[in-house]
Amino acid sequence: MSHPQSRLWLLLIFVMISTGFLNACGIKGPPVPPRRYRPPAVTDLSYKVEKETLRLTWTVPSGTEQEKVNLTGCNVYRSMRPFSDADCKNCPAPYKEVANVPVQRGGNDGKPVGKLQYSEILAGGFDYTFKVICYTDNEIFGDDSNIVNFKY
Repeated sequence: MSHPQSRLWLLLIFVMISTGFLNACGIKGPPVPPRRYRPPAVTDLSYKVEKETLRLTWTVPSGTEQEKVNLTGCNVYRSMRPFSDADCKNCPAPYKEVANVPVQRGGNDGKPVGKLQYSEILAGGFDYTFKVICYTDNEIFGDDSNIVNFKY
């Protein structure tokens, strides 16, 4: 290789290396966690009361977001207010987790199927409010379901 060509090669290598260094600031940014998809919310929570037994039912949420998450179960939350607290209609409902309902899987594809349900014996003299929140195997929680509210 002649002398001018070796200088050209050295200059080209120097430019390529220095360009790589100039584009970076030398300081690493904070780690970015992988994107996590939240489970979709239940939209069809409904109830039925027979004698003193409540039965909540809802369909396992589906859709494009649900296909990206591994839905594991749903937590059921209840708020009970005595009729004597009827004066406080705008007070926030104090919810308490009362049950965990696992998602049933079926078929060859292992997708969640069917309706889920929760039952309990009701005490009289209360204004009841229920909601459901689904979660994944990584404990990522979705949004609140629709609310069911009734007096018993």
